[in-house]
Amino acid sequence: MTHMPLHLPAYTPDGWALLRDVAPDVVMTFEEQRLKTAHIAGQFAARGIVVTEIVFDRGAVDEMVAWCEAEGTPVDSEARAAYGVLLAARLSDTEGSA
Repeated sequence: MTHMPLHLPAYTPDGWALLRDVAPDVVMTFEEQRLKTAHIAGQFAARGIVVTEIVFDRGAVDEMVAWCEAEGTPVDSEARAAYGVLLAARLSDTEGSA
């Protein structure tokens, strides 16, 4: 059985700092976030699921914040998840059209 790749956010230090500034529910340090993401990626990889990272640098976080503003939603976990689904869909469309 072939699995669709799992896309996980990979924040840069600057991207994470900006996210912490605009999202009150984000309290982990950059290092804590990286360790958590690596743990999650390892769990999926152990089950044979391909894991790819979507890099969230400062510019990407700015784009996410702008999307949240356009949607009229705070930059909370629900909105970040919805935005991630949109990005993953775009990636899948791009990968499928090659």
